[in-house]
Amino acid sequence: MKKLSCLLLALLLTLTPLAGGIVLPTAADDTAPKITPAPHAYAQGLAAWYAGEQNTRAGQNPESTVWEDLIGGYDMTVRTDAKTRFTAEGLALESSKQYFPQEVCGIVNGSAFTVEIRLGAFASVGDAYNTFMNSDNDNFALFRRNSNNVLEFKWAAVGAGQRPTVENGLTVLQDALVSITYEVGGEVVLYINGTRAAARDCTAAMGADNLFIGHVDNKAFRTTYRSLRFYRRALSAEEIRRNAAVDGYVDVKELYVQDGLVSLYSGIRNTRAGYNADAAVWEDLAGQQDITLNLNDKNYFTREGLRLNSQKHSFPQTIVNTVNGQAFTVEMSLGALTTLGHSFNTFINSTNDNFSLFRRVSNNVLEFKFAGNAAAERPTVQDGLEAFSGNLVAVTYEVGGKTVIYINGEKVAEAASPRAMGAEDLFFGHPDASRNYDTTFRAMRFYNRALTAEEIMKNAKADGSFSAKDTRPTSPGYVSIAQPHTGIVGDVALVRRVDSGTELDAVMSGVIKPAAVILRINSKLNITDADGREFLSLPETLDSLAWSVMPVFEPADAATVEPLVSYLKEIRFTDCFFLSKDAALVKAAREALPAVRGIIDYTEVYKGKTGLTQEECIELRKSMKRNNGTVALLPQSAARQETVQYLYDSIVNVWVCAADQPDGVGPLDGGLLDAGQRLDALFSGALGIVSDDTAGLYAAATSLPKKIMTRVPLNIGHRGLPDGNPENTVEGSLLAYEAGADVIENDVYLTADGQVVVMHDGTTGRTCNRNLSVTGSTLAELKELYVNRGFENVEGKNNWRIPTLEEYLIAFRGKDCRLFIELKSDQKGLVEAVRDLVNRYDMYAQVAVITFHESQMRTMREVWPEMSVGALCGGYLDETDSDADMRGVMNFIGKYNATLNPSYSGYGENAIRAALIRGIGVYPWTFAGSSYNQYFTWGYSGLTGNTAGVLNRHTKRLTLTGAADGDSVSVGESLTLTLAGENVHYTLDGSDPTADDPAYTAPITITETTIVRAASFPADALPSKTATWSYFLRENSTLPIVSLVTDPDNLTGPQGIYSNHERAWSEKWEREATVAMYEDGSGFSIDCGIRMHGRTSRRVSEKKSFTLKFRGRYGGELGYDVFGDGIVTDFSSLLLRASVEDTYTSYMRDEFFARIAMDYTDVPAQNYRYVSLFLNGEYWGIYCLKDDITRQYYANLTGTAKEDVTMLSSPVPQSAAVYTEALGLWKDTSLTREEAYERFCAAVDMDGFIDWVLLEGYCANVDIKSNLRYLRTGDGPWQIVFYDLDWAFQTRNNCFFNLIGPEQTAQIAPTIRWLFGIDGFKERLLTRYADLTETTLSDGHVTEKIDEFRALLAPEMARERARWSGTAGAWEESVDALRANIADGYAAHTVRNLCSILGVGEEERMEYFGF
Repeated sequence: MKKLSCLLLALLLTLTPLAGGIVLPTAADDTAPKITPAPHAYAQGLAAWYAGEQNTRAGQNPESTVWEDLIGGYDMTVRTDAKTRFTAEGLALESSKQYFPQEVCGIVNGSAFTVEIRLGAFASVGDAYNTFMNSDNDNFALFRRNSNNVLEFKWAAVGAGQRPTVENGLTVLQDALVSITYEVGGEVVLYINGTRAAARDCTAAMGADNLFIGHVDNKAFRTTYRSLRFYRRALSAEEIRRNAAVDGYVDVKELYVQDGLVSLYSGIRNTRAGYNADAAVWEDLAGQQDITLNLNDKNYFTREGLRLNSQKHSFPQTIVNTVNGQAFTVEMSLGALTTLGHSFNTFINSTNDNFSLFRRVSNNVLEFKFAGNAAAERPTVQDGLEAFSGNLVAVTYEVGGKTVIYINGEKVAEAASPRAMGAEDLFFGHPDASRNYDTTFRAMRFYNRALTAEEIMKNAKADGSFSAKDTRPTSPGYVSIAQPHTGIVGDVALVRRVDSGTELDAVMSGVIKPAAVILRINSKLNITDADGREFLSLPETLDSLAWSVMPVFEPADAATVEPLVSYLKEIRFTDCFFLSKDAALVKAAREALPAVRGIIDYTEVYKGKTGLTQEECIELRKSMKRNNGTVALLPQSAARQETVQYLYDSIVNVWVCAADQPDGVGPLDGGLLDAGQRLDALFSGALGIVSDDTAGLYAAATSLPKKIMTRVPLNIGHRGLPDGNPENTVEGSLLAYEAGADVIENDVYLTADGQVVVMHDGTTGRTCNRNLSVTGSTLAELKELYVNRGFENVEGKNNWRIPTLEEYLIAFRGKDCRLFIELKSDQKGLVEAVRDLVNRYDMYAQVAVITFHESQMRTMREVWPEMSVGALCGGYLDETDSDADMRGVMNFIGKYNATLNPSYSGYGENAIRAALIRGIGVYPWTFAGSSYNQYFTWGYSGLTGNTAGVLNRHTKRLTLTGAADGDSVSVGESLTLTLAGENVHYTLDGSDPTADDPAYTAPITITETTIVRAASFPADALPSKTATWSYFLRENSTLPIVSLVTDPDNLTGPQGIYSNHERAWSEKWEREATVAMYEDGSGFSIDCGIRMHGRTSRRVSEKKSFTLKFRGRYGGELGYDVFGDGIVTDFSSLLLRASVEDTYTSYMRDEFFARIAMDYTDVPAQNYRYVSLFLNGEYWGIYCLKDDITRQYYANLTGTAKEDVTMLSSPVPQSAAVYTEALGLWKDTSLTREEAYERFCAAVDMDGFIDWVLLEGYCANVDIKSNLRYLRTGDGPWQIVFYDLDWAFQTRNNCFFNLIGPEQTAQIAPTIRWLFGIDGFKERLLTRYADLTETTLSDGHVTEKIDEFRALLAPEMARERARWSGTAGAWEESVDALRANIADGYAAHTVRNLCSILGVGEEERMEYFGF
């Protein structure tokens, strides 16, 4: 997941990298870097390299007849004989010619090049010359003239007087490095052993014909060619010197600033004697502070430096003293960096953490913690992975001054450094799994002073790690969006066309600036009006926009593209759009400059259309992808919400051209919209709106409730539903679909026999019952395996096979679900194989492709350009300077017309806004559990996660507009409902509307409580989503109102849950519904599933209880503070409980004692709200809206993951953990009574358990047996839930005896009887009960609470009892009886019962209770 953009872009600097960085050509097999010789760390840009020590890519082969190019593949055929052959040093040659391939000749014929020739001992053979590199036409000749012993370089056939020459040629050539740099219009320079020896002006290209080494006859010689290197550019003097140091001709120390240098550790020379691959000590080349290393198979020397992976290496004490001094500098050059640690990558550290140079993984920030300072005081650098990877990081420190961080010689951060370091030791590398990484330490240097910026740059140049500022006039490179946020989730770009300089001035002087302006531009780069009249030049226009409004260029014709692209390249500005009705023009512009964005204008194509059909949407998608479109511009009529959402789900982003209505009042008012048109445009779900009325649109948007979501992100199941199921299986993926996933993400490879198979890893061992290579096995071999690792004993999940992509396509064809197919490897032919399968099953509309591999992205553009491609990557955006970060995003994804599919860590609301307002979709991965919630509200295009059912979709999506601004619940006296939309049909009885239901033709006057359900049925587009409104007129409920709406057939039809109430409690009987709640001006409305709840209520009463399920397929969890306490605000299910067994008595037993438990004890209980329920608009009575005690609820309550929650219901198997750890200890004969009790106390939340025993005993509940619920989080203590007390207070004399009798308590009764016999438990029980009966359970307190409940329910009771054939008077009598039972010394009665059971006498009772 490594970000591949230029470091300097990541650092937001307007820099142009010189080709001066160090590059290490590495072997493909990363496990074998110790093979000698390993490649060297030469200057960047090697075009060809012939290494004498390694004459083939496989290693040294003295029998080889080919000298292989280790870089470009330009292999040289060698004609060997007795005098010309390979040795361990290189190619020994005498009196022969060896020709380079033509590609190498092409290098020296370019406008600039460098050639470096390393020779061994040199002897003259020819009597005229020794010509050791030449061309057939002699235009290129590097030779020694024997007559005067002068080394000459003849270039472009120039005469002798124009050639660079060096005296004492024979001596100079002994074991020499000869380097030539050549730049037409500059110089041709001859270097010997890294030192400039001669130079001439260079005026012409070489014109060489067939390049070769060696010579015969009078030009012959004898030597060994130890190395030959070619570059397509002229290296700098610093780079030549660096290369010479790598070859051993220059002391590495001499490359760097000397003053104050304490220690120098070099990768290219790791010992004072030279490079030693087997060295166990990294020797200090500037002093004697050698480092003893901890080497193993992951930590070893290569010719680049010390490869380090998850290991710690300590510096000597002198280095510790240096960083603890008053001033120091540390410089650290790293190779490619792979992060391993999940929290940090710590590079240099001290044990007391006073010195810590590290990268924080969560936000990808480089930090320097010094002197134990706080985070806010540290210098930091964004894009930390890129800052460290392959770069030189330098830190200077001066007590009382500043500490400064430099990257590749450029200062990037600083902070005050008021005190000394105080490091107790110092080491580099880290073994901790939370802090480790894999990289190569190329070099480290320590100084006892703070180097200046100039000295830092000098060292950077010596390392080849430096950048020079671009001196050309440049823009900032990006636009800082001036448009304020509209408040809509993800925001929406407001865009207007500009047709005059006056209009542009007015736009830019306005209070609310748009995100972008559309500018017509001609080939002369002048801005024009609609008639082609020029009014501003491009530079003037950009200056007016002040880099705060994005330009949308509409070229006059194809001829405009080339000069416009050239200009944008010149000023290095790409944060803009190309707009055209000509899709080919957009494609050409983006191919020429991929980092810009393209808008294809379809307003004429779909003019007059009301929505688009599915077929039209599919064709539009193909057109967009083939032509590199970023945004599709649609007319208002076609941009219905359903159309825009369908396109959004199809990875096509839309701007809408709003239906302007001119009113002729000046340039800014020439296209104002009315209120309805503004809302239509805003609620279309488009990412941008083009209109002259941008100010009006902004005002309309900001007047809406905050966080309105006009487009819904895709819910993407990562490898199916791996939370509890084998990943990347058809079966698990279908479960994800059932849980609400819109998309299933899977991973594919080609098998050895060319079949496309679904598997994440390259081997099967992690997920399957046997380990095979996926690409190295046939499909038949893979099909023998089960994807059941970790599920071996889970019946129904232990026999799932590795699927093929074809099986996935068959399973999901025609379903309302898409597939994101990840190309997991860079295998050739994989794209074509996937394409052919998708086409065979006609599933283009259901598929998108994603991949980490840029090679596959390129192939996608070549062979499957109409398909969407997503670029998987690490972090490109963060919350700081998100607009600037979009440069890096477009530089990466632009050339592939891809979406951004990043790891979600570090992204925030600013980042997603920066992308969406530019028309870029963002699809982060990988979420789990509740980690979805915050990101969901930021507006991502899609979220990929392991728990598809969790993703919340509780949105205010307005498909149709109605009275009260579209509110789903309304209370009032009367109203007139107006519906907007094409061909609207509606119902008033709760049934689902169809095209056969009454058509809406005029406003509907509503005078009584009514349920309105409506949908739009356009003739040539998809039907809209059904909108539901519940209107309660002249309803004066003192309780919150809950409206439950479902098609009547779901209740009383042949398959309805009322018609089948005895069995309609399982998921099979779940029916779709809409539930809404209204209370004091707030509430919610959400789709859900309903089914029956309870046992007795299903059988004995028409007043049924319901379970409400908020699953993914309905829209996800309910996000609302239902109980008003702010503790749990996300619900996967709720109960609407009729409390039938208490309906004809008090209506309060269960709720009353739940309130006691929640308010005064540690016992978990169900929270609740009394509500007035309306079922399809009909009053259905007083209900209790309650928590559903599920794992998900408890996870939300405790702030943990659902996977960490264990919940068991009675009776539990004797093998269950709660039984073996607690309930069954009473009969464990291997333990003493004291040991068993000690274990019980360790396994159970004893405070909560004691409170549960006392409350259950106090209220004499006789329905305990089947209502026991046991919960715990992780390995924590077990808790028992206070649950279902409708049968409390049935028999006064039964209090506490109900706990030990076999009928009521069943399985837990022996445990309680055992505990009652243990003195320690009895003492805790009596002490706690003495406190409760004086306070919470005192007769006065309990009767006071009963009176509060009576007051709450009394105003609604007459209507409730009338609905269910009873009287309010009978209810009053029941409450009076309950109250009288308590008031008549009930607490003392319960004390006596408890003491009797425990064997407590009067004297001891007196001590505890005072009577």
